[in-house]
Amino acid sequence: MIYPGQGNAIGDEGARLLADALRGNTTLERLNLQFTRLGDEGTRVLADALRGNTVLTRLWLGKNKIGDKGAERLFDGLKGNTTLKFLDISWVQFSAEGWAQLADWLQYNTTLTFLGISVREGLDGDKSGAQLPLW
Repeated sequence: MIYPGQGNAIGDEGARLLADALRGNTTLERLNLQFTRLGDEGTRVLADALRGNTVLTRLWLGKNKIGDKGAERLFDGLKGNTTLKFLDISWVQFSAEGWAQLADWLQYNTTLTFLGISVREGLDGDKSGAQLPLW
């Protein structure tokens, strides 16, 4: 498992380097990128690198600066994935649009058994708490 550790700010540039290493990966099963200041661009390059991956089973992306554009690329990149069983996207920066991307992806995913989600603010902009719509 790759675990950069809490607070390692690899950011989008580090994600590019990691994505290069992940292309063609045939052994890495767990990837933890929590608290790494990953943004939309870093998420895009990682999603592209993971497209068609057949070994990754657990992915932690929570507590990052991933917004709606990152959500779109992430879930597009994970379409057709048949091995991912665990995904943590808690405390990302999705709006209703990003959560809708997740809902769409979940309709087609057949392997996920754990999904970790929390949101920074309610979908109506209320910063007091999070309520996700039930699709």
